[in-house]
Amino acid sequence: LISIIEKLIMRGNTVIAVEHDENFIRNADYIIDLGPLAGIGGGRRIFQGSIDEFIMCEESMTAPYLSDRKAFPVKRTYKPINPDMMLIIENASIHNLNNITVNIPLGLMVGVAGVSGSGKSSLITDTLVPKLKGLLKSKCIVGDNEEKQEDESVKGCILKGTTNIKRCLIIDQKPIGRSRTSCPATYTQMFDQIRDLFAATQDAVKNGYTSGLFTVNSKGGCKVCKGDGIIRYHVGFGNFLDIECETCGGSGFVAEAMEITLEGKNIKDILDFTVDEAYVFFQGKDKKIESILKTLIRTGMGYIKLGQKTPTISGGESQRIKLAKELSKGHNAKNTLYILDEPTTGLSFHDSEKLMTLLQELVDVGNSVIITEHDPYILSNCDYIIELGPGGGRDGGIVVSEGTPSELRQNNNSIIGRYLK
Repeated sequence: LISIIEKLIMRGNTVIAVEHDENFIRNADYIIDLGPLAGIGGGRRIFQGSIDEFIMCEESMTAPYLSDRKAFPVKRTYKPINPDMMLIIENASIHNLNNITVNIPLGLMVGVAGVSGSGKSSLITDTLVPKLKGLLKSKCIVGDNEEKQEDESVKGCILKGTTNIKRCLIIDQKPIGRSRTSCPATYTQMFDQIRDLFAATQDAVKNGYTSGLFTVNSKGGCKVCKGDGIIRYHVGFGNFLDIECETCGGSGFVAEAMEITLEGKNIKDILDFTVDEAYVFFQGKDKKIESILKTLIRTGMGYIKLGQKTPTISGGESQRIKLAKELSKGHNAKNTLYILDEPTTGLSFHDSEKLMTLLQELVDVGNSVIITEHDPYILSNCDYIIELGPGGGRDGGIVVSEGTPSELRQNNNSIIGRYLK
């Protein structure tokens, strides 16, 4: 891809790429760095110039990873494989998979790698996930509890070793929430506790208000804009104009709900909090809210707002919110299987490092993590890698190499091994 882009430039074109990939950054002629953090902590131009100048930038959160000042940690020792703890997929043949058998060791962090189109999603998303759902039933949570139906070509596949799994969580990049008013606060279910806190205030009790007043989906929703905060007008030719609702002032709430405050903050003020701000505000008020917010921060989501509309949340952000929602429930039991699909999509080095630390903690307490990834830093921190390929489409669909990152680096058949750190 970089080679193709360089040819475009040689022909007199200009290419602007929004990227986190190290090779992409190093091959850029000119770099613009924004930040230093995300959300309200970002939005400033930190740097612009060449790569040689950029790696010396002190304020950037990315530059230190490109110099010797801060190296992305890479695993040096790998957890040993327990032969009695294996998840075995036999006769996988959906799409381009060539009737393969794959052994996935449990109790480790396992990376599924390969060039684009090599069969990674066919093996994990289209074969393993529906099989797990069928065998583990309610113990397997797929996205928002959506049913993942088996394709006809998956029915001939056999999955063994599920007795070693007590619980399974598939964390995909599908959008969170289904309603137009969905947001991180509602999806993680902390909003229930927040509404209860408002309903328990002295003024709310005095007026006979219940928690239903503090949601736009119930009594608290503005009757004019239906809780949207805006009125949409059709101006012809399929075009619409959004105008702030004059009745509620854009809050989406009725006046009664806005009059009740919790330590000086009304319900709209709370929804406008970032996760970082909310964590400070709710400390000591509710343990469940505090736990959810703390976990969101640990997954690198401290910058999002509690009331941020779900359409503005990226796939990578959705995935981390889903992970935080489950982790905050306090499931400390061992033998849980976590399956993630490219969890570092859209993440900087800084955020990827935080996420990997959290995932490693899950493995250290006796759980299993399967990650479909392209990022060489993430794959280098896996205990075991299964590489599909060698090419994409018809040229893929077989296991070309498997083993520890060190073993793949020394394997001449491995394409991914050449790029591992």
